[in-house]
Amino acid sequence: MADAAAPITRPSILDPRARWRAWWDGKRLPRESQTLTQRNIYIVPSRAGLMFGLVLLLLLLVSINYQLSLGFALTFLLAGSAAASIQMTHGSLRGLTLHLKPLVPAFDGEAAVLEVVVTNPGAARLGLGFGLDLGARPIPLAYAEIPEQGQASVHLSWLAPHRGLHALPVVRVESRYPFGLFRAWTIWRPAGQQWIYPRPESPTPPWPLAEAGLSRLAAWVVAADAAGHSWGLSVPGTELAPDNGSAHRHAALRALASL
Repeated sequence: MADAAAPITRPSILDPRARWRAWWDGKRLPRESQTLTQRNIYIVPSRAGLMFGLVLLLLLLVSINYQLSLGFALTFLLAGSAAASIQMTHGSLRGLTLHLKPLVPAFDGEAAVLEVVVTNPGAARLGLGFGLDLGARPIPLAYAEIPEQGQASVHLSWLAPHRGLHALPVVRVESRYPFGLFRAWTIWRPAGQQWIYPRPESPTPPWPLAEAGLSRLAAWVVAADAAGHSWGLSVPGTELAPDNGSAHRHAALRALASL
């Protein structure tokens, strides 16, 4: 009898941390592609933007204290430029679509490469930074320009911790265009998995001679049988399914002897 499915639990309204984690995890669900909209683009002041805001505040206080008409004009002009840059920074990402080209397996110890294709339906986008979110490690950004109503490919490399099948890392795209006062970014976890193959031996060992090859196979047959392993053999004219025991060992040795 099948086990009953576990009920879906929702975070308590009294636990804001759990609700935040559930919301954030939902944003990182794997997707084949992602189109950037107001729902998945985030924007905050950069460090330069915070300093710029502090300078504006000081300039405003000085203008109020000394009744400087030109000071007021300069303050509001700069504040208006900063407000306009919010829309420009956000708009440099809005409308873009991200998807991956087919994945190419890598060997253990080599960098796996994700080729992100960016489709731009509007005006040219300048100074976009692309990186991979690898946890606590810093995100090195690769910068690209996306042509007007065109496409561009960005290659991002990452190193898997070991061989096997791995989930793809989160892709982060950000922009500080045009003045660097604000940082807009989005995150996307591409759907798919990356194969990391065992690292080949280097230098490649020489091929064994035909006499030596049979001797090695015979040694493996005897050793596997002695250890009680289940094993099979595939040689020209003979296919032995995985098994063990004396009869299986003799069948394999007879097959090798007939080659």
